[in-house]
Amino acid sequence: MRQPVVGKVTCLVLRQAPDGLQLLTYLHPLGGYQIPAGTVEPGEPLPEAARRELIEETGLDCGLPLRHLGRQETVLEGVHFVCLRRMPMLSAPNLLAPPAAPFILTRGLYVEAQDQRNGFTLAAFVERDFTLPERPIRRRVDGWVPTENLGRRLVRDFFLFHAPSDGPDRWEVDGDLDHRFQPTWLPLQPPPPIVEPQRAWLDYLKHV
Repeated sequence: MRQPVVGKVTCLVLRQAPDGLQLLTYLHPLGGYQIPAGTVEPGEPLPEAARRELIEETGLDCGLPLRHLGRQETVLEGVHFVCLRRMPMLSAPNLLAPPAAPFILTRGLYVEAQDQRNGFTLAAFVERDFTLPERPIRRRVDGWVPTENLGRRLVRDFFLFHAPSDGPDRWEVDGDLDHRFQPTWLPLQPPPPIVEPQRAWLDYLKHV
């Protein structure tokens, strides 16, 4: 049986500056400089998903992307899974159990499996501070979810956007999980300090 797939999109947005091309990033309070990206909703056309994610994470609407730059397929291994649909985390392996916490997993979030029982997985959503070398845990939520709601296959599509040269160099928007993002234009050369593993995504710009 073919495993269910979660689609992801990455938005590589460029603008021309006096000193050369700049890349749109955003500064995550726990993740350093990141590239706008997110999860495709079921049935959503990929270019529209990319445009939506760009607006949600940066507030910038560049219209539909100019080009599709490539695709990356990944299969998660070990304890790592991705959520296939929106769901609560339950206090017991039973659909009638109350929530373990006032926290809802959304499609595309990553979790770590701790145990499995009766068709349920005890999952942990873990948020670490990637701005520090030791990457301490800043938030952890554990709870039971139906195992059928977790997957391992990811397909990520990369899209190129162009933005006008005017506009601010940095601003703020409300991000997901109650975070505040700071969209920021950074020079494309030398390569900007994008957090790993996103730094490899810059390779899709080599032939632009």
